Amino acid sequence: DALAVGETYLDTFRYTAWDGVLPSNVATATITVTGVNDAPQAFPNQYTVSEDVQLTGANVILDDTGSGADRDLDHGDVLRMSQLAGMALTGNTPVVVTLASGAKVTAIYNASLGRYDGNFVYDPTTSAALNALQVGQTGSDSFVYGVGDGLASSTATVNITVRGANDAPVATPNQ
Repeated sequence: DALAVGETYLDTFRYTAWDGVLPSNVATATITVTGVNDAPQAFPNQYTVSEDVQLTGANVILDDTGSGADRDLDHGDVLRMSQLAGMALTGNTPVVVTLASGAKVTAIYNASLGRYDGNFVYDPTTSAALNALQVGQTGSDSFVYGVGDGLASSTATVNITVRGANDAPVATPNQ
């Protein structure tokens, strides 16, 4: 499984046949194994954030939040984030998606690597429902992402627990 596409490995073994009376001469068999693309494996991630703080510094490909970091068995394959909440990631700019909850998630394009490398920002502050959480309450949100190697892809879910926070009171003038 670790062979890259088109990479070959030769395996040889020697054998002797037996007809019940005499053995044959020793022969050598050579088998050529040619690598094919194995799809990358995306694994679910779990994060926790306060309702009034953006989640930054997270990486869906590299983070191991319990199920393992994403991987590709093929030697030398480079993984990239290929989709965010059903939207294909193309181009070279950040992609922002508004989730059903009203929260926003942004896939970050890494210009120095030339790809969406798995870094993202989750912003629960744009969700009225999540911002209404009281101290001690939690809400949940999620999105599906894809990881690809240029030939195949796999998807997994990011689950986010949002904790309620103490919101400052808002003063309004008397009429």
